[in-house]
Amino acid sequence: MVSSTGIVQQFQGQTVFATSAGAVQLVDRGETGAAYSRVGAQTGVLGWPISAQSCGLRGNGCYQDFAGGSVHWSPTTGAHATSGAVRTLWGTTGWESGPLAYPKADAVTSGGVTTQEFQGGQIRVDAQGTATYLLR
Repeated sequence: MVSSTGIVQQFQGQTVFATSAGAVQLVDRGETGAAYSRVGAQTGVLGWPISAQSCGLRGNGCYQDFAGGSVHWSPTTGAHATSGAVRTLWGTTGWESGPLAYPKADAVTSGGVTTQEFQGGQIRVDAQGTATYLLR
């Protein structure tokens, strides 16, 4: 697929994303790639990949950064994207090493309110953009 900002080429195990600015990144076609696709891939909220996947996180987890957020994966939660105010607040709590731990579901928006479930609780962003979290 060719877009106005880059080229996407799928291979058996990974997809290559090459931006018109010359940046090239790979996205695994497994769970990380599936999570990225669920949120619209490069045309969605995450935008183009900006880093390679990095592993060695708590609980043998991995993450990959994108222009608008990230995808985190762990063996117990699978892969889920975080972005915007949810991701910002999660970062202030210590990411996967904090009390919320890994995201265990994708964010859901209904009636202007976004919620995302984590192993240790939930982050909620109200219609005014205020993010709060509740621990279990």
